Amino acid sequence: MVQRMFLSYCDEDRVWCQRLHTDLCRHLGLARHGNVIYFAPRSNLPGDAWSPHLQAALTESPIFLIAISRAAAASSWVRVEAERALQLKRANPQRLIIPLLTTWDKSHLYAINRELENYQYADFREEGMYEQTLATLVYVLKRPQTLLESERTRIGATWIPLQKPTGIRAIESIGGFIKDMVMGE
Repeated sequence: MVQRMFLSYCDEDRVWCQRLHTDLCRHLGLARHGNVIYFAPRSNLPGDAWSPHLQAALTESPIFLIAISRAAAASSWVRVEAERALQLKRANPQRLIIPLLTTWDKSHLYAINRELENYQYADFREEGMYEQTLATLVYVLKRPQTLLESERTRIGATWIPLQKPTGIRAIESIGGFIKDMVMGE
């Protein structure tokens, strides 16, 4: 079962985040307009007060996804959401924080909150790698409680499982392996 998620982003990154939201919903088997992924303003109704809804959604979502960009680094909303997610993580280490790097300058990560550098990011920066990074992210989101250190190996900046649950030989292609496993190709 997929847990509730909060997708933090700034308005300038809305198009990219809408694509990610749609892709996550499709690959995680979620209803397109469901409330599993909090995605403002889609998750709010006309007339809703922003602050209480954001706070409630953050508190109720054990998974925090944050799109990192130059615009996000300048956004006070993104910084507030990140700080709240980090507070919740300190109170409950089981919560998951995943920065989503969308620009080449990692200083944007630090500008939002220096503490975010403690979390491995999903790297969407490289042209042509969106699908592979998405597949890895979907895999992690499907199994957030069961990804153990003994199940994965670090290759580059990406954590991946050593083998499929059914057993597979050595990984030939990181992206192909994850994509096949998650998307059934």
